[in-house]
Amino acid sequence: MVNVLLQHPREILRRLIKEKNLRKTIGFINFLLSKRIPFLFSPLCLQISLTNRCNLKCLSCSNKHFKGERSDLSYDDFKYIIGQFPFLEHVDTTSFGECFLNKDFFKMLEYLKKKMITVSFANNFTLLDKEIAQRILSAGNITTIVASIDAPDKETFEALRVGAKFEEAIENIKYIVGLRNKHNNKLLHFKVNCTVSSKNVLSMVKMVELTKDLGFEGIFFMPAIRMDVFPGTYLDLLDSIKPEASVFAEEGAKALKRGRELNCDVIVGNVRHPASLCYSQSLLWDKIMIELDGSVWPCCFMNLNYVPSEGKISAFGNIFNESFRSIWLSKRYKDLRLKMARGELTKDCYFKGFCIADGEKALA
Repeated sequence: MVNVLLQHPREILRRLIKEKNLRKTIGFINFLLSKRIPFLFSPLCLQISLTNRCNLKCLSCSNKHFKGERSDLSYDDFKYIIGQFPFLEHVDTTSFGECFLNKDFFKMLEYLKKKMITVSFANNFTLLDKEIAQRILSAGNITTIVASIDAPDKETFEALRVGAKFEEAIENIKYIVGLRNKHNNKLLHFKVNCTVSSKNVLSMVKMVELTKDLGFEGIFFMPAIRMDVFPGTYLDLLDSIKPEASVFAEEGAKALKRGRELNCDVIVGNVRHPASLCYSQSLLWDKIMIELDGSVWPCCFMNLNYVPSEGKISAFGNIFNESFRSIWLSKRYKDLRLKMARGELTKDCYFKGFCIADGEKALA
C-alpha cells in the first residue's frame, strides 16, 4: 500500500537527520513502521479550524471576502475529530477565524489537557482581557501563541488591521507576557506574525525591535503576494499592496541582521518562490489540517475555502463522511508524499516560498 513512498526512505532519512529535527525523524519512522504495523500510521500534529468568524477586517486577509455561512465547530464535532488520532501530541487552532469567538474554546483546551495534548494558536489580541489571560496561563497545555501584528505604529497598524486598536492590542500583549513571567511559565512562548505589504515593508527592522521589547521570542515576516490560482477582487487588492521583491529582500536582510544583534528569532518568507523542498516533508507524514466542514488538507495554505476562486483545489477528503485512514492512505496523498520525498514541488502546492519553511532564519 505504501510502497510508492518507500522507494526513497534513505534519501528522506538523510534529509531529516541533516536537519537535526528529532520530531520529523520520528514522524517519518512512524510512517515506515506503518508498512508492517498499520495502526501506528497516524499524525502527531493537527491543525483544526474552530471558527470562521473574526472581529476584524484586515486589509490583506481573505476572511472578509468569504460568502458562506459563519459558524463555529461544535464541542461534539471537536471531540469526534480528536478521537480519530490515537497518537496526537499537538493541536494548532490557528485558522482564518478568531478562536476566542468559539464559546467552547477553553472547554476544548481542557479536553486536550486530559489527553496530554499541547496547544498553539494565532491571535489578534483584541479580545484578550484579564480573565482570558488568566485562563490561558492556568490551562497548562498551551505552548505557543502567535500575535498578528503588522506594524509598530498606531497609524499603520490600524490601517492594516481594520477594527483593531493599537494601544489596546499592545496593552493586552504586555499584560499576558507579564503574567507569564510572573508565574515563571516555561511552557508558554510568544511569537509575532507580520504580513508585509508595500504599506509596512520599511518597518521590518522596527517590527523586530518591537518583538524584542514586548518580550516575544521571535517574528515571522510573510509577504502579501498574489497567487495566480486566486482570480478576483481580493487578489486585485493584494496586487496593489504587495511589496516590491527587491525592497522586501533588502529590508528582510536588515531585519535578519537586527534579529541577530538582539538575539531575536527572525524568519523572512521568500517572495521569489525558490524551488526548494518545503517543510511539507514533515507535514505530509505527521501533520494534518481539518476545516470546519470536516474537509482534510495537507496544510492551511492549500485550503482555498476563504478565497473567491474559480479554480479551487479540492479537499483530500472529509473526516465526517469517510474514515481518516482512507484519506491519509489515499493515492493522492501517497503521490504527494512521493514528490516531496524526491525534493519536487508538487503541482498541488502553489505556495512555494510563501510558507515559513522556505524562509531565511536569523537564528539556527
